[in-house]
Amino acid sequence: PPILGSQLERGSILPDETPLSADKLSGLRDSFTDAGLTMTVTDDAAQRNRVAQIMIDAMRIETAGKARDAESIAMFRFNADERARYRDGFGVAQVGITGIGRWVAETFFLSREDVENDSTSFGEQAVDLTSEQARSASALGWIVTASNQRLDQLATGRAYERLNLTATALGMAMHPLSQVLQEYPDMAELQEQFLAYLGVAEGHTMQMLFRFGMAEPVGHSARRRVEDIIPG
Repeated sequence: PPILGSQLERGSILPDETPLSADKLSGLRDSFTDAGLTMTVTDDAAQRNRVAQIMIDAMRIETAGKARDAESIAMFRFNADERARYRDGFGVAQVGITGIGRWVAETFFLSREDVENDSTSFGEQAVDLTSEQARSASALGWIVTASNQRLDQLATGRAYERLNLTATALGMAMHPLSQVLQEYPDMAELQEQFLAYLGVAEGHTMQMLFRFGMAEPVGHSARRRVEDIIPG
């Protein structure tokens, strides 16, 4: 059964498609003052539709490779026992299934053994969910750097976290869309088309792509204890 898509509760992971006000969009843009980084925010309908289709195509590529699919499945937490044991990854709560819907999905429909034996349906659901997410975005944003050194990546991470805080303060939800930015041969052609469409200069790197919208919060993903990472 298409658990990840059909039981999605509207307004949780999906923005409600309310257009963002000019004040909210300018608030996002004005908050970004990081030297050496360029951020673009757009609510242009044509761009949003074109990028949404690229995101869907990228997820199809992502889930078509069995090794890549296995990486995602390895980080998916199928039930409460796995969440408690690993304290990392993501699960049905992070795709918007909450309350009794989550309990039903985890208890009766989702099984690591079944998915690992045949991930076809799991991958199809991921594509369907990506389609809903990408097409519901009220606005899109991306961060570009002129080079791709480790310091560029760290600076992008800091800037992205500050942007998240700004979006939250402005009453918005924010969510990364990363598949098309993955660097492996199968994604190369689509990524080249994507970067050309958005006018990213040759040699520059798009570090982050994300969507904005108005939405209710979803459950936090699990976090490992500090002592699990840095022994005392």
